[in-house]
Amino acid sequence: MAVSVLQVVGFALGIILPTFFWFWFFWRRDPKPEPIRLLLRTFLYGAFAFLPAALFELSLQTALKGMTLYIFIAVIEEVFKFFAARTVIKERDFDEFIDGLIYSMTAALGFALMENIFYGVSFGLEVLLVRGLITMSSHVLFTAPWGFALGYQRMNNKNKYAVPLGLGAGIVLHSIFNGIQIQSHPTWGVILLVVALVSIMFYVADRLYTTASKEP
Repeated sequence: MAVSVLQVVGFALGIILPTFFWFWFFWRRDPKPEPIRLLLRTFLYGAFAFLPAALFELSLQTALKGMTLYIFIAVIEEVFKFFAARTVIKERDFDEFIDGLIYSMTAALGFALMENIFYGVSFGLEVLLVRGLITMSSHVLFTAPWGFALGYQRMNNKNKYAVPLGLGAGIVLHSIFNGIQIQSHPTWGVILLVVALVSIMFYVADRLYTTASKEP
């Protein structure tokens, strides 16, 4: 099937615009913006992290089904995003509490961008609206607990359990989100559950960003 220029432009805008929007939405909370080189590097690491994560997920689909599969997918994706963000932990510019949230958000958007490209190519432009508005922002929100924990540990060097607990919280949120979406034909009840979960995550992330931005 021939692909029109309009389809290509629509596909590009459907992927790129949500990425820039969500980056701006969360990045504006940082009182001291991070160097572009570190943000770009973290974004690219997050994007590259999608590839091994996707391969792991494909291999699991033959062995696992249902909620078990969705939990393992949540574990794989959060762990790969975590390691992409953690590459900046010893950088001199990682000098604020909120930086953990900023870099975790950046890695998550890189990951989500690649995931959206995959879904857009596989299922068409129709999926990009929902994924751009809901799924992409959710990827960022899943990282908020462990991004906050990374900043806390980096600045305070206390509580060695903070990061594992934060990562665990992100995995739980991701698993619940995946579980709600198991429905092949979502009802209004399922849609309301997704909206409610995303709203709660936005509220929690807002509190974490506000708290971190006030800390030195």
